Amino acid sequence: MKLLNYLLITAPLACSLCFAAPTTAQGNADDINRVLNVRDAAEYTYPTKFGDLKFVRADGTPGEPAENLTLNAGVLLSTKGQADKQGGPLFLMSESQTTTSREKLPRRAGQAGKTETTRMIVLIGQGTCTKKLAVLDFTGAKPFISEQFGNDQQERACLTFKKAKWGKKESEITLSSGATYIYDAKGKISGPFAFE
Repeated sequence: MKLLNYLLITAPLACSLCFAAPTTAQGNADDINRVLNVRDAAEYTYPTKFGDLKFVRADGTPGEPAENLTLNAGVLLSTKGQADKQGGPLFLMSESQTTTSREKLPRRAGQAGKTETTRMIVLIGQGTCTKKLAVLDFTGAKPFISEQFGNDQQERACLTFKKAKWGKKESEITLSSGATYIYDAKGKISGPFAFE
């Protein structure tokens, strides 16, 4: 009788585990990746003095990898139909892992919400492989996008952003390779230089 009661109690739990388990290792990996990479849509939105900058996927939803960067719903930068020199499609990504990839206005006392973005590094590439970078600048009378830059002209290597040191006249953008680019107040990109 005790065995019968034990089986009656544990049978529903055992069956639910059987039906909930993924059928393949890839299915399990996809489920784990989905859970670990869930970000709120607001995390892909950056306030600027011109309105909200958003990373938008090809299906029109906020997120990355993005096909478009929109400013107040108008397309500011797009990689739709663009490919690298090896033929792989290009996408837009934010460098959200480091605090120096964005220049922000300081938050005033009592100010709620996100701080205003004044300048930002945008990564252009595929997945975790950055092929080029660009600076978005919101400090002037209208939004400005720098020329794209990176120290691999053949676009075979993956570039890794390290840090940006933002300045009024010149800003330094440094990659993990040690290559540093200078972005000046007139929007010109110079480099790479080896300062480190």
